Amino acid sequence: MGMQASDYAISHKFGVSDSTVFHCIREVVNVIYEDLQTAFIRWPRGEYADAVVAGFQQKQGMDNVIGAIDGSHVRIACPHKDPADYVNRKSYYSIILQAVCDHKMRFTDVYVGWPGSVHDARVYRNSPLGQTAAQHPDEVFPNGRFLVGDAAYPLTQQMMTPFKDTGVLSGEKMHYNFCHSSTRMAIERAFGLLKGRFRRLPTLNVVCPERRCRVIVVACILHNIWSLVVFSTI
Repeated sequence: MGMQASDYAISHKFGVSDSTVFHCIREVVNVIYEDLQTAFIRWPRGEYADAVVAGFQQKQGMDNVIGAIDGSHVRIACPHKDPADYVNRKSYYSIILQAVCDHKMRFTDVYVGWPGSVHDARVYRNSPLGQTAAQHPDEVFPNGRFLVGDAAYPLTQQMMTPFKDTGVLSGEKMHYNFCHSSTRMAIERAFGLLKGRFRRLPTLNVVCPERRCRVIVVACILHNIWSLVVFSTI
């Protein structure tokens, strides 16, 4: 995933068959997805949650922020089934990766697979995180904690969004929008790092929908592992 080489190019480099490369990659992806996901992509709780809130507060003074949320489009080849559903607003085929990250740009929740034409608010509403927030908010947002998201998301007690700028915002509201944007920038930077490290993600040529989603989640897991190594050495 860290490079754009095809299975054929990898097989030629190591002197093995295309099928061997395919099966090896599939097995590694499956092992990471099934055995490491809950260990490295976990929702902030206890002392970790306190550290996340403190880390976000140090950025621009916003208190009680438990994470920054956004959706990112992963370009795919034209799917065989319902291709029109996967055409996003930028007119290419994609699936949506919804993610939440902490103050150190580590993913704490990922949800992937919806077609590119679907609005971010609908993806969130149907995600496990969104459903838990609606039905049992205290489980993921205790003590008044909340996410910061862009204007695509609904304003709720668990989701703070910016004021709509119509050109007549007060100074206080403009300052809030600045602090909100600076805090939310963590998730945009996290997506940038993710796609920069794993060069297959900008154009993911995986036909099987389930395998495609697994590859994206595995990339998020490896991103978190890399981030833990980096921050532990600083």
